[in-house]
Amino acid sequence: MKRCTKCGEEKPRAEFSRDRSRKDGRAPWCKPCVRRWQQENAEHLADYNRRWQQANPEKKRAQDRRY
Repeated sequence: MKRCTKCGEEKPRAEFSRDRSRKDGRAPWCKPCVRRWQQENAEHLADYNRRWQQANPEKKRAQDRRY
């Protein structure tokens, strides 16, 4: 079991995404909290991605080729 730092609920480890940079190998927020945050900030994330793509056309092209 692990406690989500966003909602404070204790949930099974399967409810957390993998994160190799963390000591326990799991993300601090549970998947439902991450999903909720992404939905609430969809406009901000889309704007950020659009600005990044315009500022980094070579990197974007390389990512598209890899995909």
